[in-house]
Amino acid sequence: MTTANWLLDNLVGDDFRPLGSLELLVSAAGPILFPVDEGTTEVERATFGNVRRAFELWRKRCGSNPDNVALFFFFGHGCRIQADDVLLLEDVCDAEAGFFDNAVDFGATYRAMSACAAGIQCYFIDACRDVPDYLDDLELRPRSLMTPSLHQPPRDAPIIYSTSVGTEAYGVRDQPTPFAAAVLDTLGGLGARQDDDWVIDTRSLGAAIARVMEWNAWPKPLGQQPAFGGGYHGGVIRTFASAPRVPFRIECRPAEAMELADLTLDGTVEKLHRAPRPEAWQDHATADSYTVAATFGGGDFDDAVNRRMLVPPNHRYSVPVVRR
Repeated sequence: MTTANWLLDNLVGDDFRPLGSLELLVSAAGPILFPVDEGTTEVERATFGNVRRAFELWRKRCGSNPDNVALFFFFGHGCRIQADDVLLLEDVCDAEAGFFDNAVDFGATYRAMSACAAGIQCYFIDACRDVPDYLDDLELRPRSLMTPSLHQPPRDAPIIYSTSVGTEAYGVRDQPTPFAAAVLDTLGGLGARQDDDWVIDTRSLGAAIARVMEWNAWPKPLGQQPAFGGGYHGGVIRTFASAPRVPFRIECRPAEAMELADLTLDGTVEKLHRAPRPEAWQDHATADSYTVAATFGGGDFDDAVNRRMLVPPNHRYSVPVVRR
């Protein structure tokens, strides 16, 4: 739901690639109502039949124009069977179907989407990719959401997985997962690089998400490492007329200088200041070139001045200071 709301709030009316349509399916304890032009509508549950039907509608709309960008998000349970990732839907263990007949063979689905004319396709998979031992002796037949294509032309279609092969993906109840939060932060501007404008392209997307996940987890270990697949040819997904805001973290080296350091960040469009405190300085600033200064007004350390570039997705800097 968080991702669907973000797409509506940020991409409807986008000057470069406005949101054309949205398919949403959710498995929850009770009915989910979602706003539409006429009021609200009840969201269909994520059963195999519903997902396949919605996927086909989405695929046809995406394939109606080669300039389209197709975004596929899956947030839920998954596992790894042999060489492919399997997405586990609500009715995966339906007693009337064979075990895993209602699971999605993501690898086959991705390969089948080579028949879709959308020029850019991005797949975000937030699910475990471990291999459960209890599945070893079962004959499993997860299904593709569309008929696979024998022809596999090169295409701009990155896959960003929330975790590596053989590992689990984590989340916190009633909150976006670390991966989901990083995806939206990245699409919101933290994945941008400067061209004529600030742009997010398929080459920069995965690496930016990985860095945002690590940044958001600080100071704890990340616990999972995103992984990348598919093809990425540098197609532009979003553009921004102005420079994005970049989160930064500035410290002093040695650490004991922090509680005495008066810190400033002075750029061409803004100037920030923080009075002495023992903890790291964390804030956001417009992407730009900055003078970073730590002043002490005498005492145990010499003043220090350096130039730094703040660019997305984030910036950490330890100001080297010299003890007197």
